[in-house]
Amino acid sequence: MLRSTSPVRWILIAFASLPLVLGGCGGSATVAAAAGLPPGEVQAGLQRVTALDQSYRVVFQWEYQEPGARFRGEGVARLEPPYRGRLDLFTASGDRVAAAVLTGDNLTVLEGMPVAVPPAMMLWGALGVLHPTAGFRASEARRITDAEIELHYRGTGAESMVLRVSDNRMQRLDRLGDGRREELRLDFSSPEARFPREALYRDLVAVRELRLRIESEESVETYPAHVWIPDA
Repeated sequence: MLRSTSPVRWILIAFASLPLVLGGCGGSATVAAAAGLPPGEVQAGLQRVTALDQSYRVVFQWEYQEPGARFRGEGVARLEPPYRGRLDLFTASGDRVAAAVLTGDNLTVLEGMPVAVPPAMMLWGALGVLHPTAGFRASEARRITDAEIELHYRGTGAESMVLRVSDNRMQRLDRLGDGRREELRLDFSSPEARFPREALYRDLVAVRELRLRIESEESVETYPAHVWIPDA
C-alpha cells in the first residue's frame, strides 16, 4: 500500500542576484558578497545554485534508530532534474526496509516498512538540494562570517525555521513549532563532491534518527518511468 503525504509546508532557502565565484559544479559556488540583500533574493539564488543539473545515482550507507529499533545497511538514491528522486534502503541481507518517491515536495512512501522516512523537506536537504514550497516566509538574513549566512523563516502559527549556509552549501536546518522539533546536519568535507558526505536527520519529538554516509555518486541517463513507483 502506498501513502501520499500532503505537500510539506516548508520553503527551502536560496541566494539570488549574488556576486558568485563559481568553481566546478553549481553546488561548489562560493559566496563573494551577500550583506544587505533581501531574504527573498538570498532564497532564490541558492535554489539556482543547488538545483539538480542532471540525473544521478547515489549509493550510501545508512543507520536508523528509534525507541526499541535499530537498522543499518546500504541505500540508493536515484535523482532526476528538476526535482524528482527515489530513495531505497536495504539491510545487509538485502531486505528492503524503506522506499519513497519525491516529486517536488510531494512524498509517496511504501507503507508497512519498519523504517520511517523523513519528510520531503529533509530528504531534499539531506542531498544538499534546496527546493522551495509554500508555507514559510523568509523574515531575515544574517551574515555570520564572510562565507556563512543564516536565514530565519516564519511559518503559520508558532512555527519557525533557521537555515545556515556556508559557501552556498547547506550546513544545518532546524525547524520548531506546531509540535515539531526537527534538525538536519550536513558534512560537505569534500569540496569536489556534488552531494554531502554525511547527513544526519533527527526528529526530537519522535526520538528518531537517520544517518546517511554517501559512498559514491555518478551521472546517469534518464531513468525509466517505473522507477518512480515505490513498490516497483
